[in-house]
Amino acid sequence: MKKIHTCLLWGVTALPQVHAQTVCDLQPAFSQINVNAKTQLTQVYQTPDGKALVFESGLHTNTDGAARSYKVSDFWGEKDALNNLCNAMSDACEGLTTEQQLRERRELTQAAEKAAWPADQLKATKISKAIIAFNKHGKPCTDADGFLVSATSLINQAIHDTCSHERYLDALNVSAIVLPKDPIDPAKPTKRMASGFSQFNAKPGDWVAVWKPGERHVQFAVVGDHGPANKLGEASIALNGRLLGKTR
Repeated sequence: MKKIHTCLLWGVTALPQVHAQTVCDLQPAFSQINVNAKTQLTQVYQTPDGKALVFESGLHTNTDGAARSYKVSDFWGEKDALNNLCNAMSDACEGLTTEQQLRERRELTQAAEKAAWPADQLKATKISKAIIAFNKHGKPCTDADGFLVSATSLINQAIHDTCSHERYLDALNVSAIVLPKDPIDPAKPTKRMASGFSQFNAKPGDWVAVWKPGERHVQFAVVGDHGPANKLGEASIALNGRLLGKTR
């Protein structure tokens, strides 16, 4: 996975000219836990004027917000869905180590959907409300084609229907990155501590500049979503495509 530079920008009224020179004269801001990195940490820097954070990382793909992201009948994302439904669950199926355990999670989820999501069965699926939109009855939103409605932290405030795909950022068409959510406080499991990004007030909707090391061409994007507290380096399908020079 190739490295990219990401620069989060705020307090500016116009998109600046950002290029590789931006990495000069940076000051350490904080270290972000990142299990995707070899050292398990990613150093985040700030610019001298305090208007931007800069970090270097690999880049995974995030499908959240895309209308075809998740589908219970295509649990593994092999036919219609863009993603594996495990990625929409609070445990990401990480504790399931055998084919039988994974099959049981799939069958449990498909049975829950078929039964119209009874509360006990829905809880057992571990489908995350932070990733899948839920309706006013506490059930996952499903569209007419059977796809679950995938939510993002950045929303269209003008659309109040939580089950509308249009309310969320579309990963297929919008360039965006994902920031880690605030970590759980080990001393108080019901509360979260402010992450380094939160301490610097980095939030959904902030502008982002992304470029490959050694290159001057910059792709502009937004902070569109939050991901696991211990991971960094994830971007929408659209941004990954543009960095690779592909639009479709």
